[in-house]
Amino acid sequence: MKPITWPRLTQKRTEGDRRLSLPDKSLLFEQIEAFQKSICGQFLPLVNRACFEYTIRAAYEKELSDISPGLSSARVCIFAFMALSSFFAGQSHVDNIVTADEYAREAQDLLPEMLNESVTLDGLQALTMLCLCCQATSGDMLSIELMLSTATRFVFHLKGNVYPEDIEGDNLGAKMHVRHLFWICFTLDKLFSLRTGLQPFIDVTNCDLTLPRMQPVNGELESLQPFYHQHNHAMFLTLIRLSLVQSKVYHGLYSFSAQRQSDADLLATIRSLDIALDEWRSSVPTFSGQSTQNENRMADFLFEMQYHYCMAAIHQTSSRCTAWVRNQDTRAAGSSLALSVAASRSVLRKFLETDPQSEGQFLLFALPELSTSAIHLFSNILMCPLEDRNDTDLSLMRVVLEHIGKHIWRQTPTTFTAQVRLVEEFMGDLYHLAEMAILKARRES
Repeated sequence: MKPITWPRLTQKRTEGDRRLSLPDKSLLFEQIEAFQKSICGQFLPLVNRACFEYTIRAAYEKELSDISPGLSSARVCIFAFMALSSFFAGQSHVDNIVTADEYAREAQDLLPEMLNESVTLDGLQALTMLCLCCQATSGDMLSIELMLSTATRFVFHLKGNVYPEDIEGDNLGAKMHVRHLFWICFTLDKLFSLRTGLQPFIDVTNCDLTLPRMQPVNGELESLQPFYHQHNHAMFLTLIRLSLVQSKVYHGLYSFSAQRQSDADLLATIRSLDIALDEWRSSVPTFSGQSTQNENRMADFLFEMQYHYCMAAIHQTSSRCTAWVRNQDTRAAGSSLALSVAASRSVLRKFLETDPQSEGQFLLFALPELSTSAIHLFSNILMCPLEDRNDTDLSLMRVVLEHIGKHIWRQTPTTFTAQVRLVEEFMGDLYHLAEMAILKARRES
C-alpha cells in the first residue's frame, strides 16, 4: 500500500539559499493590525501588543528585558508571526502572502538557536504560531505534533497552567498572556487528539481550568483592559468551552482505557457526552447577528461544523457496542450510528454554505472534518449499498469535492495547495469506490 506523504512546510536548506532578514518595521506593524482583524486574530489572542513591543525591541534593537530576554527567541517569534499573519491576513491581491512559506522556513531553521536559550514567552509564542502555521498551510502532522508538544512544555515551565492571580511576582500582563497561550495550546491539543486519535499532551488534572474573565474585576487587571479589545473575547471563550467538551470526548471514548469499556458503560458515556455537547451548543452566541463581517460569519460556520463533527465523533463509537451490532439495526432512524451519519451529512452541507471568494481561508479549518465526514458516508454506503438515500449522499460528496477546489486563490502557499489536492484525491477515491459499490450491488440484486 502506498503511504500517504503530507506536504512539508519546509525543506532542507541548501548552501546557496539566502537567509531572510527581519521585515521592515512598518510592514510588521501593518501585519499586526491586519492580523488582529483576521479570523485567526479574532479567535485567538496570539499577540499582546504591550508584550510584543518588548519582542520587537529585542529582535531589532537587541534591547533585552525580563519579558524578552533572548535574542534568538525574539527573532524566531517575529518570523513565526510574519508567517502566520501573511497567510491569515493577506488578501487575494496582495503579493506578500506568498512569503508565508519562506517566513515559516526561516523560523524553523532558527529553532535550534532558540532552544539553546532559556524558556521564554517569545519562544512559546513562536512555537504556538508555527504549530498553527503547520496546521494551516501544510497539514504536516509530524511537525504539528513536535511543535505542539514543545509548546505545551514551555507553557508548564512558564506556569501557564495556573491562573495568574495565584502566581507571585511582577509582570502580571505577561503572565496573563502566557495564560491565554496556555488556553490556545489546550484547544489545539484537544482538537489534534480528537482528529488523530493520538493521546493529548496536556493532562487536565495538572491544570487550573479557570476560564478567562470577560471584564477586569480588580485594580490589578484594569491595566489589561486594552488587551480585551484586540480580539473577540466571546469567540475565544466559546472555543475554550468547546475544547473542554472535546477533551471529555477523547478521554471518554477514544483513550486506551475508554476502548475497553463494557457496552453499558460505553452507552452511558455516549449519552453523557451528548448532553455535554448540547449544553455547549446552547451557550454559543450568534456572532453574525452582531456584524456582517466575514470573520463573524465564519465563526458561526466553524462552531456549527464543530458541533456536527463532535456529534459524529461521539455517536460513531456505538459501533463498538457488541450487543447492539448483534441484536439491533444500528442504522435505524434515531440510532447512534444513524445520528453519526446524519451529523456527517450536516458537516458537508454546512461547508457548501461558504463563499470561496470572501471566505477562502475557511477551508484550512475544515479539511480534517470534511475528510472524516466523507469517510462516514462512504462507510454507510458500503454497509447498505442498496439504500435509497445513497444517491443523495453520493451527490453530496461530489458537490463538496467540487466546492473544495474553489477555495484555492492565486497567491495560496504551495504547501496549502498541495494539502488541498491531497484531500481532493482522497475524497475523490472515496466517491468513486462508493459509486462502484452501489452499481455492483444493484447488478447483483
